[in-house]
Amino acid sequence: MGRKVNVIAAIVVAAVILYFVNAVYTANIISFQTQSTGDLNGDGKVNVFDLVIAGKSVNSYPGHAKWKPAADVNRDNRIDVQDLDYIKTRFGTVSR
Repeated sequence: MGRKVNVIAAIVVAAVILYFVNAVYTANIISFQTQSTGDLNGDGKVNVFDLVIAGKSVNSYPGHAKWKPAADVNRDNRIDVQDLDYIKTRFGTVSR
């Protein structure tokens, strides 16, 4: 009986690990697809409103009061001129 319980416990642990790995992988793909367009507010266009969102978050990082994860388009954990420049290059495009 003890061996059967150990096997079942190992299966449950493996299933939980696979669930979390899949969740993290999926979240990263969705996050990258959303952020890489430059459309920070999700209105389908890269425009001045997206630049304002990023501009208000310049010099912020995770945990900072002004931090907006979507504005970190290059995913380097800081919002800076590189993020603003990327949004500028996508300005006027449609993201849908």
